[in-house]
Amino acid sequence: MTEILVAYATKTGATKEIAEAIAARIRSASHEVVVLDAADVGSVEPYKAVVLGSALYAGRWRREAVKLLTRNEKLLHARPLWLFHSGPLGTDLTPQRAPRKVRELAARIGADEPITFGGRLTPETATGFIAKKMAQGPMAGDFRDWDEIERWAYTIAAASISGGTGGGSGRDEKGQEGEGGGFEISAKPTGAYVINGGDVRWVPAVDVNRLIATLGAVAVAALFVAARS
Repeated sequence: MTEILVAYATKTGATKEIAEAIAARIRSASHEVVVLDAADVGSVEPYKAVVLGSALYAGRWRREAVKLLTRNEKLLHARPLWLFHSGPLGTDLTPQRAPRKVRELAARIGADEPITFGGRLTPETATGFIAKKMAQGPMAGDFRDWDEIERWAYTIAAASISGGTGGGSGRDEKGQEGEGGGFEISAKPTGAYVINGGDVRWVPAVDVNRLIATLGAVAVAALFVAARS
């Protein structure tokens, strides 16, 4: 199962670039990430967590992003979900509310409402008569705050350690009884990103390799004791 899906719905490519930046930052914390157009995502079942972003035009999300939420509502309810949208122009960015349907879906799923990132409108990327006219005026420019996008992506790059045990008993073909057990552990680095001016670095909270070895030893000891009792 792939760890994290970062899906996007875009019109001119600006939201796709944000999604790619988010995925790159999450990968820097050793997570496996897949980036896909929302229109190409049939089901989120193969993924453990999902990040979904949409371009925001006149208060509306792209249809393919809303469809992804709608058809995967039950599956997303059982997975971490982060939402974002991009589109507002200008240096004085005001957070924008998502469309009511998106807010209602997010509430039922248990996700926070989308975070707002600035948009991009340039003569080279503008499509449509109105957008092309606006791209010649004072609202033209790239207003995406990449530092803010990175900081938000770092919050997604959370980590966890999980493990499980299993055991059983039975008889072989000769009637001899036997028992067995197993232990599996998976880990991701936990810690925090330290941001100092333009420098960002990951500081692990624990020595993960040592922790895995310790937990593994404890698990083996526990199974041994259980077998003797």
